[in-house]
Amino acid sequence: MATIALPKLRDDRPTVEYRVRLDPGLKDELLLYRRLYVQTYGQEIEPKDLLEPIVRRFLATDRSFRKFKKQHPAAQQAFERVHELQQSEQKSDSRKQ
Repeated sequence: MATIALPKLRDDRPTVEYRVRLDPGLKDELLLYRRLYVQTYGQEIEPKDLLEPIVRRFLATDRSFRKFKKQHPAAQQAFERVHELQQSEQKSDSRKQ
């Protein structure tokens, strides 16, 4: 079995929606990566659902970005507070349903 950069994804993770434009070549690459993902994990997935973990992985491995985050802890703390607030709102919304 192939080893790929993305781990098998959970489908219970909270999300925020973005609209993204891809050029045709990148779209083809994403579709090809989806095939590899399905072959590797045996889990069907929509190509759009791969974008978030691909971006997350990219940001986690970018040395300059990690250095920038360390140099700007207030920005990181603000991000974490917003993320916590979004999660609590989502939990509240799911309890109402």
